[in-house]
Amino acid sequence: MTLTAEQKKDLEYFNHKFMTINGTRYYVKECEDNYSLKEVVGKRLADILGIRCAEYEVVSANGTMYYLSRDLNELGSARNLTLIGDINNSLYTIWNGLDKTFENSKELMKELIKIYFFDLLFLNSDRKKHNILIVNSISNTHLYMVDNSLIFSDMRSELFSGMTRYDDLKNVRKIDCLNKDNLYLDMNLHNLEYFLETSDRKFIEIIKEMFLKASPIIIKEVIEGVEKAYNYKLPDKEKMLAMYSKNYEAIKELLESRGILHGPRIH
Repeated sequence: MTLTAEQKKDLEYFNHKFMTINGTRYYVKECEDNYSLKEVVGKRLADILGIRCAEYEVVSANGTMYYLSRDLNELGSARNLTLIGDINNSLYTIWNGLDKTFENSKELMKELIKIYFFDLLFLNSDRKKHNILIVNSISNTHLYMVDNSLIFSDMRSELFSGMTRYDDLKNVRKIDCLNKDNLYLDMNLHNLEYFLETSDRKFIEIIKEMFLKASPIIIKEVIEGVEKAYNYKLPDKEKMLAMYSKNYEAIKELLESRGILHGPRIH
């Protein structure tokens, strides 16, 4: 996108606000991810996994990089999931809220589970209900992700699979709170294992399908594709790839132990 000198000057003022550019409303946000273009990477990953996500363009002005995201209200009435009123960030609590409001809540739950596993796969530590938008038009209602700037981070995922954060089952691994370096990974795996233990098989198939589409080789291609498109080297590229590879292998081990990838093990 090409901006005039005046529009570039206005970006700083409109940071974290909507700005109209050439007749179109965009949400403006400074790249606060060490300029690693994680919003663009996240959008491309979402496309591969069949998740609706806000689109992002990147512009530079006065030595600063900004994301510009088209207002999703262009597609219909866009509201975030705080509309359901419950502060709990559990999948099933959110589902209950959607079920009371929207006729297609079962389909929305499938979309929510995709977002949930996206965050576990790509180590997103910021998925409160305010950055999941529900876009309601005359013909359909769907969930959209916004704000993926904290993917590949060393903090636990915000969406969780139990009714409360402290739900537990005897056959779900305990979290090693003394292992500080990998605590976020342990918490995410605990979260996922609880989901696998308590969810319907059709939901688990969603997880399996997404996992098989997201090998480290594919993720590397996505990141390098962003670099090529913007003629720009992402400063956190190697760190992002290393974190993903480690997380992917841990999730793979869990899915294999549950017989989800290759069928049940025979002992």
